[in-house]
Amino acid sequence: MDDKYIIDRVPVRKTFGQYTKLSADGSFWWGNCPLCKEEDNSFLVSTINKQFYCYACKASGNAIDFLVQLNSISSTAARQELINTWGIHVPCEPGEVLNDLAKKFGPVLKKLAKT
Repeated sequence: MDDKYIIDRVPVRKTFGQYTKLSADGSFWWGNCPLCKEEDNSFLVSTINKQFYCYACKASGNAIDFLVQLNSISSTAARQELINTWGIHVPCEPGEVLNDLAKKFGPVLKKLAKT
């Protein structure tokens, strides 16, 4: 699964709003940057392209990039945090479903086959 799938389902304003108070200005939201602790409203969030930019520290990106920078975590951990926080349904590949079923029911099926 690519990042776009997750980002398209993330409520951007709420995600960034968890870390700084945002004020509306059209389709943009402004606040203090949680990354550089700038006291001016230098932190811009766009709900249209689902990106952020800080005019003070020049940090930019999407919600995954933001969490990576803010929490010093991997992009995989940031994706998982967004999936868990917002209850994003992640479709599985068909092979993954079969592997999960085999792990879950394999021992039971083996026992039944022996009887």
